[in-house]
Amino acid sequence: MTENVSISDQWLWGCLSLVIFVIYHPLEAITVYKAGFPTFINPVFLLLAALLGSFCIIIYFQTGSLWTSVVIHWIVVIVWLLFLGGYSKLSTHQE
Repeated sequence: MTENVSISDQWLWGCLSLVIFVIYHPLEAITVYKAGFPTFINPVFLLLAALLGSFCIIIYFQTGSLWTSVVIHWIVVIVWLLFLGGYSKLSTHQE
């Protein structure tokens, strides 16, 4: 927040980051992490990733700390993996 960037520029960079964040998941499933393929291209998963990304952007704007968004992201990922069946979704589709 010390960069003194206008609100419109913040939203522009936030939206660009969100698009990259969402597109990253299917690209990763196609190229590097093949176990994620069926899940990471699912429209519902991508919508939820967009919502999480949007929430993290808003949290960043509120706190000025990228670490807060990183921690929130990983808490959500860990809860999904350990308690909401994420591991089983990914492990059943491995090559």
